Amino acid sequence: MVKRTGSGSDEHRKLADKLAAGSPRLIRETSVADIQKLVHELNVHQVELEMQNEELRQLQLELQEARDKYQALYKFMPTGYCTLERNFVIVEANPALGEMVGMDEHKLCGRKLTNFIAPDSQESFYFYKRKMGTNDGKSTCELKLLRADKTSFYVHMMSNVILEQDEHTRRYHVSITDISELKQTEEELQLRAQLLDSASDMIMLHAHNPDQPLMYVNEMMCQSLGYSREELLAMNMRRFVVPEIQSQFPSRHQILDDKGINHFESVWVRKDGSMLPVEVNARLVKIGGRRLVLASARDITERRKLETEQRELEQIAHITSRLASVGELAAGIAHEINNPLTGVIGYAELLQQEDLPEHVQKDLKTINDGAQRVASIVNRLLTFARQTKPMRGYVNINELILNTLDLREYHLRTDNIEVVTEFDPNLPITVADGGQLQQVFLNLIANAEFEMKRSHDKGRLLIKTEKMNNNILIAFKDDGPGISKENMEKLFSPFFTTKEVGSGTGLGLSICYGIVVEHGGRIWAKSKMWEGAAFFVELPVVIEPTQFKMDETEDKKPVETKVAKILVIDDEDIVRRFLTRVLIDEGHYVDVADNGEEALKKIKDERYNLILLDIKMPGMSGTELYQKIKRIAKSLANRVVFITGDIMGDDTKNFLDKTNAFCITKPFDVGQLKKELKRFL
Repeated sequence: MVKRTGSGSDEHRKLADKLAAGSPRLIRETSVADIQKLVHELNVHQVELEMQNEELRQLQLELQEARDKYQALYKFMPTGYCTLERNFVIVEANPALGEMVGMDEHKLCGRKLTNFIAPDSQESFYFYKRKMGTNDGKSTCELKLLRADKTSFYVHMMSNVILEQDEHTRRYHVSITDISELKQTEEELQLRAQLLDSASDMIMLHAHNPDQPLMYVNEMMCQSLGYSREELLAMNMRRFVVPEIQSQFPSRHQILDDKGINHFESVWVRKDGSMLPVEVNARLVKIGGRRLVLASARDITERRKLETEQRELEQIAHITSRLASVGELAAGIAHEINNPLTGVIGYAELLQQEDLPEHVQKDLKTINDGAQRVASIVNRLLTFARQTKPMRGYVNINELILNTLDLREYHLRTDNIEVVTEFDPNLPITVADGGQLQQVFLNLIANAEFEMKRSHDKGRLLIKTEKMNNNILIAFKDDGPGISKENMEKLFSPFFTTKEVGSGTGLGLSICYGIVVEHGGRIWAKSKMWEGAAFFVELPVVIEPTQFKMDETEDKKPVETKVAKILVIDDEDIVRRFLTRVLIDEGHYVDVADNGEEALKKIKDERYNLILLDIKMPGMSGTELYQKIKRIAKSLANRVVFITGDIMGDDTKNFLDKTNAFCITKPFDVGQLKKELKRFL
């Protein structure tokens, strides 16, 4: 719209006002030119008025068009919309809002919006109302609305405050969006996240490139590795995979095809630096067009421990089986050796009682000593090789150590190892399995010997025993290279060894540990590098045996023996002839039999005061013959004394334990035989 300005226009306007007042004098005084100018000005003004009217009509049309568009938008928009007056009364609502609540939009008018708020959203709406009352304009919230059928649904509500002209009256324009599906999806995602977080396996999502940061980790992965979720999501896989396995990227950690599943074992590093062995299952997935790897990992620490224990048990079982076979073989060999040894020892002693030249006596003594040594070695080997149920009895620890040193005497001497013993002479006798303890002592001695020889081709081993409180303490101290701090913690672990491959199984100390603990004791070590090592075995003093050995105490008073009729049954001729000679020299009557059938005939025809019966014989064994003797006369069975060189065999031990029969073990010397027979008769 055009608006004229200037002083000329003001003068013409004044002139026109005077002419309009009808002043004749003024009209006469007004020139024609002025009147023409006035007319022209009026015409221009008329044109301007018409232009302004046209613009006004145009604005009215535009306003109506905008109003129509607004009404159409308000009516057909998918978002609910309403206008609220004081006390949240709805004065206007669009059809979308009516459809949401299940009512006609016109019926909504006059109702309060608060009537549609679900009970469990009243608190949220309270805070929303307080924010709506402020002058900062817009406010938003999420809550539940009620439909006409009283069902509820989630909405997002946004309001805007409109002040009326008096600036005291307020109206609220409120847009309401149904977000039920979004909320349901959100709840499903939260449920899935909770399920993933409650999973016992570690779960992660990462890019196909392992150098990129992780995209998702569950709670178990955070707990297992010791990191927070934020810390892990800022890391890539290389940060917690041990360097030795990183070299296997991408062959194992990358999935190369869309259907591929990769299954492998790995080792991860926790935040504290400890190792975590895991079993990983990974699959390539496509999300939003991106190639991602979804992986689950399981802690296999316990499984590896069980597998290790299983391997150890299998190894121990294998070794135990081999040692049991060795024990059975040794028992059989002992029987074969002890029979001729009985004759060698016996006849050597008988000859020594003869009036022979001195040099012959010396030769006989040498023969007897050598035979006794062979008998002692066989007995110790049998004791060591036994892997059956522990046989506990009274044990002299000092003597047991000396016997063990005898087994290693040759090796210790040739390896330049000096052995020093400091034994407590008043060390009490205790109940233990001598064979098992000898195995412990032998292992500790052999280990010290090996380390000293490897270090400086010689050494000094101190073995000390003493009684401490109600325990026996045995110490083995060497001057070898010592044991490192890291190895001290693993000494008694199965399969741990510092020896070269093929030189040791790593089972020795673990077996020693098990034997000592089984005896109610403990074993430990002390050492510093280059200052030698000391192993200590502590055993309780036990005075009640679980199984007694045969009484070997000597009678203090001489026993007078009556002349007896004795039957000697043995398949070895040398044993029969030796026993016959000794018994006849003692004044007894002697019959002999070399097999069970012949002996049974003699027993039925004669009455004997004593039967000396070999347990192992071809044909009818001594145990079978004993059962038949019991059927003939139980009193006669009580007069049977077994002689055997197989005291360590399982069958023999079980038989003697069951029958509680008296037994003399081969090889025996003349003095021992006479003593045992006198005691029995």
